[in-house]
Amino acid sequence: MAPVILAVVVVLAMLLVAEKVAVRPTVEWMRLQQRIVCEGDEVLLRWRVCDARTITVRDSAGNSHRISARGGEGTTPLRIRSGGYLLVEVSNGRRKVTTAVGPVRIVPMPAIRHATIGDPDLHRASDGDVADLADSLHRLADVLPDWRAARGPAPRPATDPERPRP
Repeated sequence: MAPVILAVVVVLAMLLVAEKVAVRPTVEWMRLQQRIVCEGDEVLLRWRVCDARTITVRDSAGNSHRISARGGEGTTPLRIRSGGYLLVEVSNGRRKVTTAVGPVRIVPMPAIRHATIGDPDLHRASDGDVADLADSLHRLADVLPDWRAARGPAPRPATDPERPRP
């Protein structure tokens, strides 16, 4: 009976020690695929973590996204609503690590309030009306910039840390 009690005490002591020295999750790397996105588009978060269960990402507006980190690495599309740095919390249930990635710039899409396109009934339209319509659409396309071709800042040198420490 004494060896059984001793074994139970040893197991309980080991569990208490294990609880005190819980492994802290680590972020091997975490980065955004693009730093400038159009309003409403998604930004891709690429990550690799160790000893973690979940990743929680919050944008500056307070919107949060919860990601399962059990695979250790992945790519996750995020639809964020405000620019700036994204606050990232990596947790394993016992301990957590907080870091930031970014910044992200959100480019607002222009609102088209009015466009004159001519007669929409093309069955009755003459060749000249169709040419006028095509010309109007080309002029409209020339006026609107192509927001998807916007470029982000120049890449940082490899020795420069990618994210500030909060």
